[in-house]
Amino acid sequence: MKGGAMTLRPRRKPSLPPTPPLSSLLLPPSQNPNSAIADLLRRRSAPPPPSPSSLVKAHLDRRRLDLAVAALHETLSAGLLSRPELANSLLAKLARSGRAGLCLQIFRAMKSSLISPNRYTFNVLVHAVCRSPEAGELELGALMAEMEAAGFDPDVVTYNTLISGLCRRGKTEEAMELLEKMESRGLEPDQITYSAMIVGLARRSRSRTRDSLLALQLFDKMQMREFSPGQQIYRAVISALSLQGRTREVWRMVKEMVGLGFKLDKKTCVDIVEGFRIGGRGDGLMGLVVELRRWGKVPGRVYETLIGELCRRRRPAAATTVLGMCEADGVKVKGEVRGEVVRVLVEEMVGRGEKREAERVLVEGALREKGFGVGGFNVVMEAYAGEGDVGRAMELRERMVRLGVAPNSHTCRVLIQALAGSPKAKSNDL
Repeated sequence: MKGGAMTLRPRRKPSLPPTPPLSSLLLPPSQNPNSAIADLLRRRSAPPPPSPSSLVKAHLDRRRLDLAVAALHETLSAGLLSRPELANSLLAKLARSGRAGLCLQIFRAMKSSLISPNRYTFNVLVHAVCRSPEAGELELGALMAEMEAAGFDPDVVTYNTLISGLCRRGKTEEAMELLEKMESRGLEPDQITYSAMIVGLARRSRSRTRDSLLALQLFDKMQMREFSPGQQIYRAVISALSLQGRTREVWRMVKEMVGLGFKLDKKTCVDIVEGFRIGGRGDGLMGLVVELRRWGKVPGRVYETLIGELCRRRRPAAATTVLGMCEADGVKVKGEVRGEVVRVLVEEMVGRGEKREAERVLVEGALREKGFGVGGFNVVMEAYAGEGDVGRAMELRERMVRLGVAPNSHTCRVLIQALAGSPKAKSNDL
């Protein structure tokens, strides 16, 4: 308002909805996106929300176990589950992943929702508890009692699971008792039963001879019932035979195993070589390694065992040949083993009076390999010191250091004793 005069502003026109295009007005109502009929049809054609049970299946297919567990609890809370099959599928996957505690929680939730478990449910739960290191015998005993109370006697699958779990925990005596109980109930052990028992007994055969004998007896019984032993069983039986020094039977089993297309692993090869040593057949070790090379790559530990045995028998030439086999096969041998071969070889040369030749071998080896053969250098220095040639021993020690071979306590002891007994020794040398 200016000077008493009132100024009127123009009134705004109300906004109208946008006019639909003329082309949409020519469409029938069901195809017109702006009509109420089309909106109603869109609502009716929309997919319904997924049910909790379908979510459980979807999560299981994608291996999202935690989400599947949450969806199953929602399904049970809503009372939408009446049979145990869906829960069994989830329990099986949880059991394979070692989550026994979660399996037992789901089992209790099933009982709270009045869903009766079947035999498969109990077998899966037994499998989960046996595989879990946290679960104890109390949980397993309560589960077995509940299984029998529900009217399900343990079958072959149940016994196999229990026997495997006991053998895995090293309780072979209880596993044998369970096997006898199984047979007394008229249930025939199958290949899985024998495999679990034989492998479990063979694992303990290093400390207990009785277990290795039981493993061999079960292997014979398994073959009598025309079950085909697998690769794992052959390896276990060969290890058990080897640790008893029964080398002839070991040879027969190895040939039979390789003839079936199975391969020897590192542990079995080592047990075979150890068995030859225990059986007092060290002379046959070289031939054994040659045969093992024909059947596959020989583990480095086998070579080391053989070299150690040859060195113990004072056969450095044969040990050197085995070192050449290692290099040809590309197998690395520990430096201590190579040093032991050098020491024995040098001792043999020194015994023949070839100290200068032994010294040359040591120097050439030290030039090829850093830290080579300190034991061999000690042997030569001790030989010089024993002959009263302390100066030569000291020169060899200095040469050894220049070559990068570090003296050890034995080196120092040899030189100190030699200098202390030498009238020509100086106080600075000591």
